[in-house]
Amino acid sequence: MMSERQPSGACHDLLPEVADKYFQASRVGERFQYDTARAMCMGHCAFQLECLTQAIQKPQPAGIRGGESPEAIIALNHEMKRERTPAAVLAARAISHQLKPLRGAYGQPRLRAGQFDTPPLAFPELGGEQ
Repeated sequence: MMSERQPSGACHDLLPEVADKYFQASRVGERFQYDTARAMCMGHCAFQLECLTQAIQKPQPAGIRGGESPEAIIALNHEMKRERTPAAVLAARAISHQLKPLRGAYGQPRLRAGQFDTPPLAFPELGGEQ
């Protein structure tokens, strides 16, 4: 279960089981859920920097936090310890690079600017309409 959701973050109003379904998804077997969680962090969350900073300070073995994978968060944690770089600086740098490698729909100007349409109708648990 997601342990530290931000009080007004994009994930806060989701039911715990829905948050877990998306934010605890594996990149391998649950790619849609994994990418959806990252997109929610990157496009809708005012607390992304704070969330990722906390994740870097206390990494967990699973779960998307601040739009980053657990592997990326652990690597940033090691860098923080090795280079003595503040976690907030590493988080800000990671966030600035998040949209660059994405292609397809994520590469569109509206999406790069964080302007997302409502969630698809097929996913009412994310706020879409039926």
